[in-house]
Amino acid sequence: MVVDIGECRRVFRKVKQAVKRILGIERPGLTLAIQRLPPHIEAYHPLGTHYIVVNRDILDELFSRINDMDSIEAYLFPLLLHEYLHSFNFDEDYTYHLTVDICNRLFGEDSLATRIARYGISTLVGRRKAWSGDGEGGLEIIGDLDLENQSYII
Repeated sequence: MVVDIGECRRVFRKVKQAVKRILGIERPGLTLAIQRLPPHIEAYHPLGTHYIVVNRDILDELFSRINDMDSIEAYLFPLLLHEYLHSFNFDEDYTYHLTVDICNRLFGEDSLATRIARYGISTLVGRRKAWSGDGEGGLEIIGDLDLENQSYII
């Protein structure tokens, strides 16, 4: 799988702009990483780090089954938004509701992004197969999501 870091950065800029406009907060310097994880974990933000980690299998499935960049963006936006909000140390329940609310405000109640924020990736690609992995894979750093706010190399 080839992760389009440029596309991820573009979507992440939209995420940051939305959070700054709606909530008045921002956090610079996050890095995208991928990792093989169980299917029920789409992504996570390790507490105290500058990483947003996305499930490698989900991205593989997403990019292999979906050719429409608007649909891919509709998935990436709520996913990156959810983890970006976690980077402010918001708990899961609050983060979930904020993610749905922000997607609803930006894209509308019936939009694909709002449905994915509310129900998860299965809205786009269907139910995922059971995970056959023996354990979690190693963390693979893909690249910085937020280059515009970095004045030094992290």
